[in-house]
Amino acid sequence: MTQRDVEAHAAPGPKRRPTAGAPLWFGLVFAAAGLASVALGVALARQEAALASDGVTLTGVVTDKRIETGDDSTSFRLVYEFAPSNGRSFRGSTSVDESRYRQVQVGDPITVTYLPDNPTTNRAGRAEDVGSPAPIAFGGVGGLFAVIGIVILLDDHRHVRGRVTKDAPLVNAGPPPTSLVARRPG
Repeated sequence: MTQRDVEAHAAPGPKRRPTAGAPLWFGLVFAAAGLASVALGVALARQEAALASDGVTLTGVVTDKRIETGDDSTSFRLVYEFAPSNGRSFRGSTSVDESRYRQVQVGDPITVTYLPDNPTTNRAGRAEDVGSPAPIAFGGVGGLFAVIGIVILLDDHRHVRGRVTKDAPLVNAGPPPTSLVARRPG
């Protein structure tokens, strides 16, 4: 059976060109997740910069100690409470290493830096302390994901619009063709 016979006997349906590479949706997901992660990294970096430049430091109190376990990791957290000059109480938490966790007791003082305009933005430590590595991590990993997603999208676009489809025959997207069988006279 020739290609022409297959196309002639194939069920009608929309025609499409074959594609190669990762699916378009895969590239979209990678690019979107990467860009969202970059945006989060930028927001965290701005928050850290605001705490460093405009933060007010005071002494809070450790109110709880928590050990959080995951599949392959254990994190140690201190929960703290502080009251800015307006008298209202706010909470925060920070991750610490195991030795610091064992040293600190509930009721111990802890240094807290907060933004006077928004005390819910706070962190343990002084304003001059080095900030969290989270902005760099989110930005870096997000940037990598965004680049991978964009490469996938460009590759898919190249395969759909470019050289792969110039000479590629149309393929029927309908059900597979049935074979032609000659019947014997009965």
